[in-house]
Amino acid sequence: MAADSSKNQCRNSATRVVTQYKSDARIPSVLTIPCNDSTLIYSKDFVGSIYDDDDAIFDRESRDQLIGAALGMRAQAAFSLANLPRPRVQIGPSMMRYNRVEGFSTEVLLEQQLGGGFAATAIARYGFSDGKPNGEFAMARTNLSRTVGLNVYSRLNAANDWGAPLSFGSSLSALLYGRDEGFYFRSSGVELQWNSTRFLRLDWRAYTEHQSRAVQNATFTVGGAFVPNIAAYRGRFTGLTTRWLKSSGNDPRGLRTFTDVRLEGAIGDSAFARGAVDFTMSHALPRKLSASLALSTGSSVGDMPIQRHWFLGGLQTIRGQNADTTQHGNAFWMTRAELSAGPSVFRSSLFGDFGWTGDRSSISRAGRPLSGVGLGFAAFDGLVRFDVSRGIHPRKQTRVDFYLNRRF
Repeated sequence: MAADSSKNQCRNSATRVVTQYKSDARIPSVLTIPCNDSTLIYSKDFVGSIYDDDDAIFDRESRDQLIGAALGMRAQAAFSLANLPRPRVQIGPSMMRYNRVEGFSTEVLLEQQLGGGFAATAIARYGFSDGKPNGEFAMARTNLSRTVGLNVYSRLNAANDWGAPLSFGSSLSALLYGRDEGFYFRSSGVELQWNSTRFLRLDWRAYTEHQSRAVQNATFTVGGAFVPNIAAYRGRFTGLTTRWLKSSGNDPRGLRTFTDVRLEGAIGDSAFARGAVDFTMSHALPRKLSASLALSTGSSVGDMPIQRHWFLGGLQTIRGQNADTTQHGNAFWMTRAELSAGPSVFRSSLFGDFGWTGDRSSISRAGRPLSGVGLGFAAFDGLVRFDVSRGIHPRKQTRVDFYLNRRF
Protein backbone atom coordinates (compact mmCIF):
# COMPACT_ATOMS: atom_id res chain seq x y z
CA MET A 1 0.00 0.00 0.00
CA ALA A 2 2.82 2.41 0.86
CA ALA A 3 4.52 1.79 -2.52
CA ASP A 4 1.23 2.34 -4.41
CA SER A 5 0.60 5.57 -2.48
CA SER A 6 4.07 6.90 -3.43
CA LYS A 7 3.47 6.11 -7.10
CA ASN A 8 0.14 7.91 -7.05
CA GLN A 9 1.73 11.02 -5.47
CA CYS A 10 4.46 11.13 -8.10
CA ARG A 11 1.91 11.10 -10.95
CA ASN A 12 0.67 14.53 -9.97
CA SER A 13 3.60 16.08 -8.10
CA ALA A 14 7.41 16.37 -8.21
CA THR A 15 7.63 15.15 -4.61
CA ARG A 16 6.09 12.51 -2.43
CA VAL A 17 5.32 12.68 1.28
CA VAL A 18 6.01 9.79 3.65
CA THR A 19 4.75 9.86 7.25
CA GLN A 20 6.53 7.71 9.85
CA TYR A 21 5.69 7.25 13.53
CA LYS A 22 8.53 7.30 16.07
CA SER A 23 8.50 5.24 19.28
CA ASP A 24 5.50 3.98 21.20
CA ALA A 25 4.21 7.54 21.57
CA ARG A 26 3.33 7.51 17.87
CA ILE A 27 5.03 10.84 17.18
CA PRO A 28 4.61 11.58 13.44
CA SER A 29 7.66 12.38 11.32
CA VAL A 30 7.01 13.71 7.81
CA LEU A 31 9.54 13.27 5.00
CA THR A 32 9.29 15.06 1.66
CA ILE A 33 11.22 13.13 -1.00
CA PRO A 34 11.78 14.08 -4.67
CA CYS A 35 10.25 11.61 -7.09
CA ASN A 36 13.26 12.03 -9.39
CA ASP A 37 16.33 10.58 -7.65
CA SER A 38 18.69 12.64 -9.81
CA THR A 39 17.33 15.76 -8.09
CA LEU A 40 19.10 14.59 -4.95
CA ILE A 41 22.19 13.29 -6.71
CA TYR A 42 22.87 16.58 -8.49
CA SER A 43 21.53 18.94 -5.82
CA LYS A 44 23.59 22.08 -5.22
CA ASP A 45 23.35 21.33 -1.49
CA PHE A 46 25.61 18.29 -2.00
CA VAL A 47 28.43 19.91 -3.98
CA GLY A 48 31.87 18.51 -3.23
CA SER A 49 32.90 15.42 -1.30
CA ILE A 50 31.84 14.15 2.10
CA TYR A 51 35.55 14.20 2.95
CA ASP A 52 35.92 17.97 2.37
CA ASP A 53 37.16 19.94 5.39
CA ASP A 54 35.08 23.07 4.82
CA ASP A 55 31.37 23.33 5.47
CA ALA A 56 29.60 26.31 3.92
CA ILE A 57 26.53 25.89 6.15
CA PHE A 58 28.48 25.93 9.42
CA ASP A 59 31.85 27.62 8.97
CA ARG A 60 34.96 27.13 11.10
CA GLU A 61 34.66 30.46 12.92
CA SER A 62 31.14 29.63 14.11
CA ARG A 63 32.26 26.14 15.06
CA ASP A 64 35.21 27.44 17.09
CA GLN A 65 33.01 29.94 18.95
CA LEU A 66 30.45 27.30 19.82
CA ILE A 67 33.05 24.81 21.04
CA GLY A 68 34.87 27.51 23.01
CA ALA A 69 31.67 28.39 24.85
CA ALA A 70 30.59 24.80 25.43
CA LEU A 71 34.01 23.56 26.56
CA GLY A 72 35.14 26.47 28.68
CA MET A 73 36.82 25.57 31.94
CA ARG A 74 33.97 27.28 33.84
CA ALA A 75 31.21 25.40 31.97
CA GLN A 76 31.43 22.46 34.38
CA ALA A 77 30.15 21.28 37.73
CA ALA A 78 31.68 23.02 40.74
CA PHE A 79 34.76 21.68 42.51
CA SER A 80 33.83 19.75 45.65
CA LEU A 81 35.40 17.37 48.13
CA ALA A 82 32.00 16.22 49.41
CA ASN A 83 29.67 13.63 47.87
CA LEU A 84 32.35 12.46 45.49
CA PRO A 85 31.61 9.76 42.92
CA ARG A 86 33.25 6.39 43.36
CA PRO A 87 36.88 6.42 42.18
CA ARG A 88 37.84 4.62 39.00
CA VAL A 89 40.20 1.68 39.51
CA GLN A 90 42.06 0.20 36.55
CA ILE A 91 43.98 -3.07 36.71
CA GLY A 92 44.38 -6.08 34.46
CA PRO A 93 46.15 -6.95 31.18
CA SER A 94 46.10 -3.37 29.85
CA MET A 95 48.34 -2.36 32.77
CA MET A 96 50.89 -5.13 32.28
CA ARG A 97 54.12 -5.09 30.28
CA TYR A 98 57.39 -6.95 29.77
CA ASN A 99 60.84 -5.56 28.99
CA ARG A 100 64.47 -6.32 29.71
CA VAL A 101 64.70 -3.86 32.62
CA GLU A 102 61.59 -4.60 34.70
CA GLY A 103 60.85 -8.08 33.38
CA PHE A 104 57.15 -8.57 33.97
CA SER A 105 55.54 -5.57 35.66
CA THR A 106 52.03 -4.46 36.42
CA GLU A 107 50.39 -1.35 37.82
CA VAL A 108 47.26 -0.13 39.55
CA LEU A 109 45.62 3.17 38.60
CA LEU A 110 43.26 5.04 40.90
CA GLU A 111 41.43 8.12 39.57
CA GLN A 112 39.10 10.38 41.58
CA GLN A 113 36.90 12.99 39.90
CA LEU A 114 36.61 16.14 42.03
CA GLY A 115 34.24 18.28 39.97
CA GLY A 116 35.03 21.47 38.11
CA GLY A 117 37.07 19.44 35.64
CA PHE A 118 39.56 18.45 38.36
CA ALA A 119 40.81 14.88 38.80
CA ALA A 120 43.43 13.30 41.03
CA THR A 121 45.27 10.24 39.71
CA ALA A 122 47.63 7.87 41.54
CA ILE A 123 49.61 5.11 39.80
CA ALA A 124 51.69 2.38 41.43
CA ARG A 125 53.83 -0.03 39.36
CA TYR A 126 56.09 -2.90 40.40
CA GLY A 127 58.63 -4.78 38.24
CA PHE A 128 59.26 -8.35 39.36
CA SER A 129 62.77 -8.59 37.87
CA ASP A 130 64.25 -5.30 39.05
CA GLY A 131 62.26 -5.17 42.29
CA LYS A 132 61.94 -1.38 42.05
CA PRO A 133 58.54 0.22 42.65
CA ASN A 134 57.54 3.19 40.50
CA GLY A 135 54.72 5.61 41.06
CA GLU A 136 53.06 8.84 40.00
CA PHE A 137 50.61 11.28 41.52
CA ALA A 138 48.92 13.84 39.30
CA MET A 139 46.39 16.62 39.75
CA ALA A 140 44.85 17.79 36.46
CA ARG A 141 42.02 19.94 35.19
CA THR A 142 40.36 19.34 31.82
CA ASN A 143 37.44 20.45 29.70
CA LEU A 144 37.92 17.48 27.28
CA SER A 145 39.63 19.85 24.86
CA ARG A 146 42.52 21.18 26.98
CA THR A 147 44.19 19.64 30.00
CA VAL A 148 46.57 21.23 32.51
CA GLY A 149 48.22 19.03 35.10
CA LEU A 150 50.94 18.83 37.74
CA ASN A 151 52.63 15.46 38.21
CA VAL A 152 55.16 14.04 40.69
CA TYR A 153 56.73 10.80 39.48
CA SER A 154 59.37 8.10 39.58
CA ARG A 155 59.25 5.99 36.42
CA LEU A 156 60.96 4.03 33.68
CA ASN A 157 61.24 5.96 30.38
CA ALA A 158 61.89 4.92 26.79
CA ALA A 159 64.38 7.16 24.98
CA ASN A 160 62.89 6.20 21.60
CA ASP A 161 61.28 8.90 19.45
CA TRP A 162 59.19 6.36 17.52
CA GLY A 163 56.86 3.58 18.55
CA ALA A 164 55.75 2.67 22.06
CA PRO A 165 58.29 0.30 23.68
CA LEU A 166 56.32 0.26 26.95
CA SER A 167 53.07 -0.86 25.28
CA PHE A 168 51.45 -4.31 25.23
CA GLY A 169 52.34 -4.91 21.57
CA SER A 170 56.04 -4.19 22.15
CA SER A 171 55.99 -6.32 25.29
CA LEU A 172 54.69 -9.24 23.26
CA SER A 173 57.63 -9.01 20.83
CA ALA A 174 60.08 -8.74 23.73
CA LEU A 175 58.70 -11.83 25.44
CA LEU A 176 58.35 -14.01 22.34
CA TYR A 177 61.42 -13.05 20.30
CA GLY A 178 63.69 -11.10 22.64
CA ARG A 179 63.21 -8.04 20.41
CA ASP A 180 62.86 -5.34 23.01
CA GLU A 181 63.45 -2.27 20.87
CA GLY A 182 63.28 0.23 23.72
CA PHE A 183 66.28 2.07 25.16
CA TYR A 184 65.50 2.80 28.77
CA PHE A 185 66.47 5.20 31.54
CA ARG A 186 64.94 6.14 34.87
CA SER A 187 63.69 9.54 35.95
CA SER A 188 62.15 11.06 39.07
CA GLY A 189 60.93 14.60 39.46
CA VAL A 190 58.02 16.96 38.89
CA GLU A 191 56.41 18.16 35.65
CA LEU A 192 53.80 20.66 34.53
CA GLN A 193 51.86 19.60 31.43
CA TRP A 194 49.50 21.41 29.06
CA ASN A 195 47.74 19.46 26.30
CA SER A 196 45.28 20.55 23.65
CA THR A 197 43.39 18.17 21.34
CA ARG A 198 41.06 20.62 19.59
CA PHE A 199 41.47 20.15 15.81
CA LEU A 200 45.17 19.33 16.27
CA ARG A 201 47.30 18.06 19.11
CA LEU A 202 49.70 20.37 20.91
CA ASP A 203 51.58 19.26 24.04
CA TRP A 204 53.82 21.29 26.36
CA ARG A 205 55.85 19.88 29.25
CA ALA A 206 58.04 21.77 31.72
CA TYR A 207 60.05 19.52 34.05
CA THR A 208 62.82 19.23 36.54
CA GLU A 209 64.03 15.70 37.14
CA HIS A 210 66.92 13.42 37.98
CA GLN A 211 67.82 10.91 35.25
CA SER A 212 69.81 7.73 35.78
CA ARG A 213 70.72 4.42 34.19
CA ALA A 214 68.22 1.55 33.93
CA VAL A 215 70.04 -1.77 34.36
CA GLN A 216 68.93 -4.89 32.51
CA ASN A 217 67.46 -7.40 34.95
CA ALA A 218 65.42 -9.79 32.78
CA THR A 219 66.83 -12.44 30.44
CA PHE A 220 63.91 -14.80 29.76
CA THR A 221 62.40 -14.93 26.27
CA VAL A 222 60.64 -17.72 24.37
CA GLY A 223 63.17 -17.33 21.54
CA GLY A 224 66.13 -15.02 20.92
CA ALA A 225 68.07 -12.87 23.34
CA PHE A 226 67.96 -9.27 24.47
CA VAL A 227 70.50 -6.73 23.25
CA PRO A 228 72.19 -4.57 25.92
CA ASN A 229 70.48 -1.41 27.13
CA ILE A 230 72.11 2.02 26.92
CA ALA A 231 74.26 3.32 29.79
CA ALA A 232 72.27 6.50 30.45
CA TYR A 233 74.04 9.62 31.72
CA ARG A 234 73.30 10.31 35.38
CA GLY A 235 72.34 13.90 36.18
CA ARG A 236 69.68 16.50 36.90
CA PHE A 237 67.94 18.40 34.11
CA THR A 238 65.39 21.19 33.96
CA GLY A 239 63.77 21.68 30.62
CA LEU A 240 60.84 22.34 28.32
CA THR A 241 59.44 20.11 25.55
CA THR A 242 56.72 20.69 23.00
CA ARG A 243 55.11 18.44 20.42
CA TRP A 244 52.81 19.49 17.56
CA LEU A 245 50.78 16.89 15.65
CA LYS A 246 48.70 17.73 12.59
CA SER A 247 46.85 15.53 10.09
CA SER A 248 44.99 16.47 6.92
CA GLY A 249 42.89 14.58 4.40
CA ASN A 250 39.94 12.37 5.28
CA ASP A 251 39.42 10.57 1.98
CA PRO A 252 41.03 7.12 2.17
CA ARG A 253 41.45 7.23 -1.62
CA GLY A 254 42.89 10.77 -1.63
CA LEU A 255 45.99 12.49 -0.30
CA ARG A 256 46.44 12.22 3.45
CA THR A 257 49.30 13.79 5.41
CA PHE A 258 50.58 13.62 8.97
CA THR A 259 53.11 15.99 10.53
CA ASP A 260 54.91 15.49 13.85
CA VAL A 261 57.19 18.26 15.17
CA ARG A 262 59.16 17.79 18.42
CA LEU A 263 61.31 20.39 20.23
CA GLU A 264 63.17 20.13 23.53
CA GLY A 265 65.65 22.18 25.49
CA ALA A 266 67.22 21.50 28.90
CA ILE A 267 69.89 22.77 31.27
CA GLY A 268 71.52 21.10 34.25
CA ASP A 269 74.55 18.87 34.41
CA SER A 270 74.75 19.58 30.67
CA ALA A 271 72.85 21.95 28.36
CA PHE A 272 71.31 20.97 25.03
CA ALA A 273 68.47 21.57 22.58
CA ARG A 274 67.08 19.17 19.99
CA GLY A 275 64.43 19.26 17.30
CA ALA A 276 62.95 16.81 14.83
CA VAL A 277 60.15 16.64 12.27
CA ASP A 278 58.39 13.65 10.70
CA PHE A 279 56.22 14.09 7.61
CA THR A 280 54.14 11.19 6.26
CA MET A 281 51.90 11.18 3.20
CA SER A 282 49.80 8.52 1.51
CA HIS A 283 47.65 8.37 -1.63
CA ALA A 284 45.61 5.73 -3.39
CA LEU A 285 46.65 4.49 -6.81
CA PRO A 286 44.73 2.63 -9.54
CA ARG A 287 43.98 -1.09 -9.20
CA LYS A 288 43.49 -0.96 -5.41
CA LEU A 289 47.08 0.12 -4.84
CA SER A 290 48.24 2.80 -2.44
CA ALA A 291 51.60 4.41 -1.73
CA SER A 292 53.01 5.84 1.51
CA LEU A 293 56.16 7.88 2.09
CA ALA A 294 57.67 9.10 5.38
CA LEU A 295 60.46 11.69 5.61
CA SER A 296 62.18 12.47 8.93
CA THR A 297 65.10 14.57 10.08
CA GLY A 298 66.47 16.07 13.28
CA SER A 299 69.51 17.72 14.82
CA SER A 300 70.70 19.32 18.05
CA VAL A 301 73.04 21.77 19.75
CA GLY A 302 74.98 21.45 22.96
CA ASP A 303 76.10 18.41 24.94
CA MET A 304 73.20 15.98 24.60
CA PRO A 305 73.21 12.90 26.89
CA ILE A 306 72.86 9.51 25.21
CA GLN A 307 69.31 9.05 26.51
CA ARG A 308 68.25 11.99 24.30
CA HIS A 309 69.98 10.70 21.16
CA TRP A 310 68.07 9.34 18.18
CA PHE A 311 68.24 5.57 17.65
CA LEU A 312 67.70 3.91 14.25
CA GLY A 313 67.06 0.24 13.53
CA GLY A 314 64.07 -1.99 14.12
CA LEU A 315 60.39 -2.09 13.21
CA GLN A 316 59.68 1.59 13.83
CA THR A 317 62.60 2.99 11.81
CA ILE A 318 64.78 0.83 9.50
CA ARG A 319 63.15 -2.56 9.03
CA GLY A 320 65.61 -5.37 8.39
CA GLN A 321 68.14 -3.85 10.81
CA ASN A 322 68.25 -4.55 14.54
CA ALA A 323 67.59 -1.92 17.17
CA ASP A 324 70.75 -1.77 19.28
CA THR A 325 73.15 0.70 20.87
CA THR A 326 75.50 0.96 17.85
CA GLN A 327 73.27 3.16 15.67
CA HIS A 328 72.57 6.42 17.50
CA GLY A 329 73.61 10.05 17.39
CA ASN A 330 72.74 13.70 17.97
CA ALA A 331 71.46 14.09 14.39
CA PHE A 332 69.60 11.86 11.91
CA TRP A 333 67.63 11.59 8.71
CA MET A 334 65.37 8.77 7.54
CA THR A 335 63.06 7.75 4.68
CA ARG A 336 60.45 4.97 4.66
CA ALA A 337 58.43 4.01 1.58
CA GLU A 338 55.71 1.42 1.06
CA LEU A 339 53.52 0.24 -1.83
CA SER A 340 50.50 -1.78 -0.70
CA ALA A 341 47.64 -3.61 -2.41
CA GLY A 342 44.25 -4.94 -1.38
CA PRO A 343 41.39 -3.80 0.86
CA SER A 344 41.95 -2.39 4.35
CA VAL A 345 40.81 -5.69 5.91
CA PHE A 346 43.85 -7.49 4.50
CA ARG A 347 46.70 -5.80 2.63
CA SER A 348 50.07 -6.92 1.36
CA SER A 349 52.94 -4.50 0.78
CA LEU A 350 56.46 -3.98 -0.45
CA PHE A 351 58.61 -1.60 1.60
CA GLY A 352 62.04 -0.07 1.70
CA ASP A 353 63.70 1.99 4.46
CA PHE A 354 67.01 3.83 4.69
CA GLY A 355 68.49 6.41 7.02
CA TRP A 356 71.50 7.67 8.94
CA THR A 357 72.29 8.77 12.49
CA GLY A 358 75.52 10.01 14.02
CA ASP A 359 77.33 13.20 14.99
CA ARG A 360 75.77 16.37 13.58
CA SER A 361 79.14 17.52 12.23
CA SER A 362 79.10 14.52 9.85
CA ILE A 363 75.57 14.84 8.49
CA SER A 364 76.78 16.16 5.10
CA ARG A 365 79.21 13.25 4.68
CA ALA A 366 77.12 10.47 6.15
CA GLY A 367 78.42 7.74 3.86
CA ARG A 368 76.39 4.63 3.20
CA PRO A 369 73.06 4.72 5.11
CA LEU A 370 71.34 1.96 7.04
CA SER A 371 68.92 0.17 4.72
CA GLY A 372 66.45 -2.68 4.46
CA VAL A 373 63.63 -3.94 2.24
CA GLY A 374 60.83 -6.42 2.73
CA LEU A 375 57.35 -7.79 2.28
CA GLY A 376 54.54 -7.12 4.76
CA PHE A 377 51.04 -8.40 5.44
CA ALA A 378 48.57 -6.35 7.50
CA ALA A 379 45.08 -7.18 8.72
CA PHE A 380 42.36 -4.77 9.89
CA ASP A 381 44.22 -1.63 8.80
CA GLY A 382 47.42 -2.52 10.68
CA LEU A 383 45.90 -3.92 13.87
CA VAL A 384 47.91 -7.09 13.21
CA ARG A 385 50.98 -7.11 10.99
CA PHE A 386 53.50 -9.70 9.77
CA ASP A 387 56.77 -8.68 8.01
CA VAL A 388 59.58 -10.50 6.32
CA SER A 389 62.47 -8.06 5.90
CA ARG A 390 65.99 -8.23 4.54
CA GLY A 391 68.75 -6.02 5.93
CA ILE A 392 71.07 -4.57 3.29
CA HIS A 393 73.50 -2.40 5.29
CA PRO A 394 75.23 -2.68 7.69
CA ARG A 395 73.78 -6.10 8.57
CA LYS A 396 72.86 -8.48 5.76
CA GLN A 397 70.21 -10.56 7.52
CA THR A 398 66.63 -11.76 7.24
CA ARG A 399 64.09 -10.90 9.94
CA VAL A 400 60.57 -12.22 10.53
CA ASP A 401 58.38 -10.03 12.75
CA PHE A 402 54.84 -10.29 14.06
CA TYR A 403 53.53 -7.20 15.82
CA LEU A 404 50.44 -5.13 16.65
CA ASN A 405 49.09 -1.66 15.90
CA ARG A 406 51.34 -0.51 13.10
CA ARG A 407 49.79 0.71 9.87
CA PHE A 408 52.99 1.95 8.19
